[in-house]
Amino acid sequence: MKTLIVYYSKTGNTKIVAEILAQNLKADTEELTESKPKSGIISMLIAGKDAMLKKSAPINDLKHQLNDYDLVIIGTPIWAWTMSNPIRAFIEKNKQNLKKVAFFATMGGCGDKHAFSHMGKLSGLTPIATSSFIDSKIKKGDLKTELLNFVDAIKKNN
Repeated sequence: MKTLIVYYSKTGNTKIVAEILAQNLKADTEELTESKPKSGIISMLIAGKDAMLKKSAPINDLKHQLNDYDLVIIGTPIWAWTMSNPIRAFIEKNKQNLKKVAFFATMGGCGDKHAFSHMGKLSGLTPIATSSFIDSKIKKGDLKTELLNFVDAIKKNN
């Protein structure tokens, strides 16, 4: 089964998880980039507000063709208890090309279940697996248990 991991990472935490997952699943990766990137603390506050308001962020075109993949794993940081704006844009723009999905989130504390629910509704698909990773554990490199459980759930349901 051919797998692609699509993710957005502002601080690098989601990228770390995506890369480790890709190694474990022998998957390709696609990092989403914004076509109008913003930086600084004010932009992070605006992004959080926009996430709460369910606004999308303009993203650049993908390098991979989604139709080539049986499974797309979507990774997002949690912003204001929901998915990031670039991930929202990705799902809105590409939901018709998704066959099977799994979701993961990186976060400071909570919001993952709410985000996964919205991602499922937006994509029109029920994820085969979901998992969350706490930022402080990512920074310590303490991901083994959660990561292996997620990989096992994906393999079992794929």
